[in-house]
Order: sequence, then structure tokens, then C-alpha cells
Amino acid sequence: MKTITVSGLKANAANLDAEGGLIITQNGAPKYVVETYEDYEKREQAIALLKLMTMAESDIQQSRTLTSEELKSQLLKKQSDTFEE
Repeated sequence: MKTITVSGLKANAANLDAEGGLIITQNGAPKYVVETYEDYEKREQAIALLKLMTMAESDIQQSRTLTSEELKSQLLKKQSDTFEE
């Protein structure tokens, strides 16, 4: 990740390459992070995947799992219940 000052950002905003992210400093301290939209989307997808993995691990630890046969059976039952209504 590259580092640039706030004044450097203001002066060169139209020409900056934000690939890999930019750390914007103010008075010598990191203040902001700028990233490309593609990098943002990748990060958001990675966070969502980690959340799903955490939920899955919790389900496994609490024995909230089904075999594929149990799942198929439950889905078929729900499907037949829907058609009976």
C-alpha cells in the first residue's frame, strides 16, 4: 500500500493509481485509506465468506447439521406440504 499526504491527494487526485490501496496521511499520521472499487468488492466478499464460515463452524459445534439425505427428505416434505395446501 502506498502512502501519500492529504495535500498530495488533493494535488494529484485525477492521476493517482489506487491499485493496491493508498494510505492518506495528515500531519504525518495515517488518517484515511483509499482503494479501488474492485479491491473494495473483493474485501467485502472475503468478509462475507468469513462470516459464513464462522456461522457454519458454530452450527457444527452445536450439532445443527443434516446429512444430505436428511436435507432431501425435509425439502421433499416441505414441497409436498406446499402442494397439499
